Amino acid sequence: MKFSPSYISRIRNMMEEKNIDLLISMDPQNVFYLSGFNPLLYSSPSFVFLDATSISLLINVLRYERAKEKSWSDTISFYGNWGPYQSKYDDWSEAFKGIVSELNKKNIGVDMSYLPKDFKYVLEHSGELEIKDVSGLLSYSRSVKSKEEIKNIKIASKMADYGMNAAIEAVENRLSERKISFAATKAMNEYWISEFPNVETSDFGNTQGAIINGLSSYCLSGPRILYNCDEPTTHVPKDELVLIVVWAVADGYHVELERTVAVGEVASEGMQLYESLIEIRNGIFKLIKNGVKIRSVYEGALEYYKEAGFPDKIPGRIGHGIGLGIHESPFLSRTDNTLLEPGSVFTFEPNLRILPLGGAQHSDTVVMGENGPNRLTKVFSGLIRV
Repeated sequence: MKFSPSYISRIRNMMEEKNIDLLISMDPQNVFYLSGFNPLLYSSPSFVFLDATSISLLINVLRYERAKEKSWSDTISFYGNWGPYQSKYDDWSEAFKGIVSELNKKNIGVDMSYLPKDFKYVLEHSGELEIKDVSGLLSYSRSVKSKEEIKNIKIASKMADYGMNAAIEAVENRLSERKISFAATKAMNEYWISEFPNVETSDFGNTQGAIINGLSSYCLSGPRILYNCDEPTTHVPKDELVLIVVWAVADGYHVELERTVAVGEVASEGMQLYESLIEIRNGIFKLIKNGVKIRSVYEGALEYYKEAGFPDKIPGRIGHGIGLGIHESPFLSRTDNTLLEPGSVFTFEPNLRILPLGGAQHSDTVVMGENGPNRLTKVFSGLIRV
């Protein structure tokens, strides 16, 4: 057997507990999670098959050379014909049925979080199979990171910090939203090339295109903060609050970092909003502990919003899981009963939004250690004014 991350053994143990002989996924992130192979472009589907002793990968022939280099799968099969490689299968569906038949397992766990109609049809016509949904199993496993995964997230955090510091400097130099965003992206790429040349920054694409570089940033100012996500403009922030968002990725694992900056003579209402947010964040952070349910943290957060005079301004969530996905389970909300534990990685992002002023928000990527939460993003998290 080839090398595989430590969490593969954990997944196999969970499969055994649930009487699952074979786990199958075609979700791009989970294909990477289980095989080490990121398809990048998903115009043709990829599949991973995990059983008690082996990992098998099925891909389009176009991805074969990359898969051989990147994947830790024991077996790599392909469909289609391209250049020197010829397969007896022109179509993925016949290749899929062939692998399922060869593996000869009856109790099948399928990742139903990503289940196109054509895949569901092929699955139903692949023999007499007992099928269970394992999307919850994979979601839980992904929510608790291994040391290998946290190592990548720490690298992404360093790149994000570098980008954010460059963006704040650009704000101070009175540059436009667009130039502020470019300063962050440029700094991250230069830092990546200099310090982590062997790390991939590619992200997970879709059926229409690949994301070769996932180091990105955008900037919103004043009332446009209420857009939450938008392309930066040529507007030069002046006497208003500015929100900078930075996303970084290292070998598949993401980090989110956000900072609000007060530019010039911000109106007193805006500064009060900003100062209140910092107090709210500091209070809520003390509630984050191992063994605590996420919903308890959220319920405690409501008290800090009330004390600050904003009882009706608490957002629907104050953070979210992050890893292979920028937004993934768990979600720091009223309804999430997930227990925080060592290895949990999530964003911490209480915010305040008020019409027509805009809003204030800091977001950090946090990992739970043995003794509690640790911020992986290190940029100053108090009130920033230029």
